[in-house]
Amino acid sequence: GFKVGNGVFALNNLELEHLQLNQKELGLIKPYFTTEQFTRLYAKTDNAFWLIYTDSSFKKLDTIKPYPNIKSHLDKFAKVITSDNYPYGLHRAREERFFQNEKIIVQRKCPGRPIFTYANFDTYVSATFFLIQTERANLKYLTALLNSKLIAFWLRSKGKMQGNNYQIDKEPLLEIPIA
Repeated sequence: GFKVGNGVFALNNLELEHLQLNQKELGLIKPYFTTEQFTRLYAKTDNAFWLIYTDSSFKKLDTIKPYPNIKSHLDKFAKVITSDNYPYGLHRAREERFFQNEKIIVQRKCPGRPIFTYANFDTYVSATFFLIQTERANLKYLTALLNSKLIAFWLRSKGKMQGNNYQIDKEPLLEIPIA
């Protein structure tokens, strides 16, 4: 009853509209972003995808009952969903607070030079990104600093590279010497 490429948890605008969700169900729908919306410095607010954001509580079958349209949609994909939170929860859903408020979004694999993006709105992303939230530094300043040639040089020397692509992992990121 579905085609390869149909959205399961991540939906495009047409797929979302087709579900005809009620007001309660719309509370589970979050703006989902990909690398296309992120530049060095700032994030574009126009997302092309939406995420059905269900956490580990959706392992319990009773949790999905108030969301009949979402349940019906996910039931179509039951044979291909391999989430640890099967049948209705996202695989390894992170705490929502990471996606909300002011943050720096770090692309883990970057061609040519590192990409650090400032965002001050709800920005739900996949695990291919790191999210930095701190009150110890101004995040706009920190974004500019992290996008500098100096930090690119440091990450090239102390971080991981895959050819000319930066692979920004947690450890080298935490070790950047910032006063």
